[in-house]
Amino acid sequence: MNQRPTSTVATEIAPADNQHTQRLDPPAAHVPAPHEIEYEVQHRLQRHPALKFTRLHVHRCEAGICLEGFLESNEFEIDLCDVVREVAGVTSVLNRVVLARPGSLTPKKR
Repeated sequence: MNQRPTSTVATEIAPADNQHTQRLDPPAAHVPAPHEIEYEVQHRLQRHPALKFTRLHVHRCEAGICLEGFLESNEFEIDLCDVVREVAGVTSVLNRVVLARPGSLTPKKR
């Protein structure tokens, strides 16, 4: 009959020492990198149901986030800056988007 070898492992737990309690700080909030902010801003604007961009370029600048491009919309009540400021890490917005009526930027077929 084959017997398996047995081993004994001793485990010792040190008593709690209240004098040396280590305090853990909560994890720091994720600070998005500049390219992550640019991506999220572009993504939100392009996915917005009331906005149709024919061209959109988002980049960081000294003023914060800069928007450039062409927007075809009849929705004059939507403030792009308000939409962009909802993105974490955005503090200010420089809006250089040209607003045009739908169809006015699209070349006409002949």
